[in-house]
Amino acid sequence: MDKKPIIVFSLASAGMGHATRDIPLFNRLKNDFELHIFCSGQANNWLSSQYENVHQNHALKAASVGGKISLPLVLLRALVEFPKSIFYILRIALFILLNRPKAVITDFEAHCVYAARLVRLFYNVPIISCDHWTTLRLSERPFELTDSELQDLKKWQGTIGMVSGCADYYLVHKTMETKLTVDNARYVPTPVRDSFLEAGKKTTSDGPVVVSLGHLAPASLTETLEGSSLNFVIYGSKNPRKEKNIEYRAFDETEFIKSLQATPFVIVAANSSAIDSLSFKKPLLYCPTDGQFEQYYCGKMFENLGVSKLVPELTSQVIDNFMDELGPYQEAAGKLSIFDNDKLYEEIKKTISSF
Repeated sequence: MDKKPIIVFSLASAGMGHATRDIPLFNRLKNDFELHIFCSGQANNWLSSQYENVHQNHALKAASVGGKISLPLVLLRALVEFPKSIFYILRIALFILLNRPKAVITDFEAHCVYAARLVRLFYNVPIISCDHWTTLRLSERPFELTDSELQDLKKWQGTIGMVSGCADYYLVHKTMETKLTVDNARYVPTPVRDSFLEAGKKTTSDGPVVVSLGHLAPASLTETLEGSSLNFVIYGSKNPRKEKNIEYRAFDETEFIKSLQATPFVIVAANSSAIDSLSFKKPLLYCPTDGQFEQYYCGKMFENLGVSKLVPELTSQVIDNFMDELGPYQEAAGKLSIFDNDKLYEEIKKTISSF
């Protein structure tokens, strides 16, 4: 039996968002290719339990001040950890030289990109970027930003360029399908777990509201939720309990899926939670963490699609009002068509075969 061609897939792994979104791609790629995954931390541990060839990488982690991402601190941290980055770039470059993969696919991860560029003198491996973040750099913007916001966007575009700006081709998740500014890019469906898409075929709206604000949830969240007339469920608690109208649960994917099936809408702060929720056709009450421009920009995109209400501050009244005005958002979410894992994979295979 002929040996399958090798594919290297590297993903951002400071958290778990990219790993969970890439699962449908891994499950398809491993059928046609010998798949080698490069990631770090919790994502590495989780993926190692499911796939054969998971390799250690080094994550470029965020740095924050007062709960706000600081790009200068992110760059300073990257500079301090530069020797470790060089080690992993050289290690991955050696892997590429020895194994001659058919392509390197990157989901917003820099080390594999630079490793692939480094070996170009010896082996010209194609680099394919497939992520959501590239839309901030390559998609025309259908909404207005203030002068201050435009400055923030320019900084983020520079950062995104450093991470994945050396790719040969860009497959951009089509959350916002506006005109792209370069010729070597096209939109592809946004990946989401197949189990979510299947469960999203059967939904109701009679359950508690799912709250998914991450580890930077505002200190006033409990008070805000208790002041609402609605019931809520929050996953990821180390102390499962129910207090008043809020149920705190340990994370369990099966139960999380059931909650998403039944929630009338989801309160989110970032893209990963938004994508999971929209796969169930659930509207979003989008409240980005203060100072997190990338979350705010994603909120603007979802607001532009009509599936989300973007609010600067979460209050009890804001939550109750959103419940009262849910109709148009439910209709827009029901019509949203950005998911198709099979089509996404066909686009990836077509791009690989084009080189």
